[in-house]
Amino acid sequence: METLIYVAILSLIIGGLFSFSLTIAANRNKAYAAQEVQANIRGLVITDGIFYRTLGVGDPVAISTTGVLIESVVFKNLATANDRDNIELTATINYAGSASQDFRYSQNLQTAFSLKK
Repeated sequence: METLIYVAILSLIIGGLFSFSLTIAANRNKAYAAQEVQANIRGLVITDGIFYRTLGVGDPVAISTTGVLIESVVFKNLATANDRDNIELTATINYAGSASQDFRYSQNLQTAFSLKK
């Protein structure tokens, strides 16, 4: 009888540790997905859901990874008459590197920038 109680207590402890480990892993996966999305927000040209950057007259270079998908992109000129253009960029960036629920992450981006004259 005493052995049965010890086995039951040990099973509860092992089950709790296993559940805790799964929670830690899921939270790490969510943090990774969030980090990947935020790291890919630093671009302006978007084609087929990927950010591109062009320096000078060179070819465009992808600066986002295939692990993110940029959707719902809207550019809006906020300038009034006779003002320098001030462009608002609104987009939704999703982590697309895994089908796992643990890696689901989305972030809405809203920023503005001015164009040189």
